[in-house]
Amino acid sequence: MIDLRTFIKTSLPKEKLQAPEGKKIAILGRPNAGKSTFINKFIKQDRLIVSEIAGTTIDAISIPFTVNDDDFIFIDTAGIRKGYRYAHKVEYFSYVRAMHSVEECDVVIFICDATEGLVDQDLKIINMICEMGKPVVIAFNKMDLLSKKEKDKLYESKRAQSSFVDDFIKLEISSINGTGFKRLFRITNNVIDIAQKKYTTAALNKLLNKFVLQSAPPSVGGRQLKLKHIHFGGINPTTLIIHSNQDKKIPQNYRKYLENSLREALKLQSIQLKLIF
Repeated sequence: MIDLRTFIKTSLPKEKLQAPEGKKIAILGRPNAGKSTFINKFIKQDRLIVSEIAGTTIDAISIPFTVNDDDFIFIDTAGIRKGYRYAHKVEYFSYVRAMHSVEECDVVIFICDATEGLVDQDLKIINMICEMGKPVVIAFNKMDLLSKKEKDKLYESKRAQSSFVDDFIKLEISSINGTGFKRLFRITNNVIDIAQKKYTTAALNKLLNKFVLQSAPPSVGGRQLKLKHIHFGGINPTTLIIHSNQDKKIPQNYRKYLENSLREALKLQSIQLKLIF
């Protein structure tokens, strides 16, 4: 036992390893959606094991890379299966590590297997990411395997046309061929910048006044609803705080009107927006 301790102690590096720095991009999706293949092809290295057997990746793996002198980190995660909460311990651990990666990241690229289309499990995973306040870009992978008719069917499906999915940027890629990568990365990087943007009180109040003029707040319980001012509250999600004379009684449809108007004006597609009244 003493010899083993001595061996371990002498084998440890003298200096602490520095964790890589850069914008963190977590790659999420169901098993076998092509997450590891996408990263290998993007960085042009076989860093990750790729197999047709679903579930090859079981832990979150960080891969640093550089584009145009900017540092980034891909976080490859295990595919999240249906029923992960009640599955084998390894599978549940993989889910926990994937969610921890979401907490640490600046944006999530959700890779969906286009040959199977958007399924309920995809929507559940995207919803979990949204609840954690992180931006999401949806990448339909394996598009090279689809005919025009099959592509139309993918976009015409009820899930793809739902109001929930409509809030996200959706792009087409092929992890095998490397097609769509430049556009995906350019848009993802732009989403990170917008998601981390801080807004001045003056700029936000100018927008609020504009929206109030376009559609005046309704009367609530015989009293005119007045929106006094708005200010920035934080990121991930982008949080805006609106002060009014009746904050608990603002009708849901007017809340939604303000949310949609602010989302469009601030270009927050794929970015979570939280309004606090």
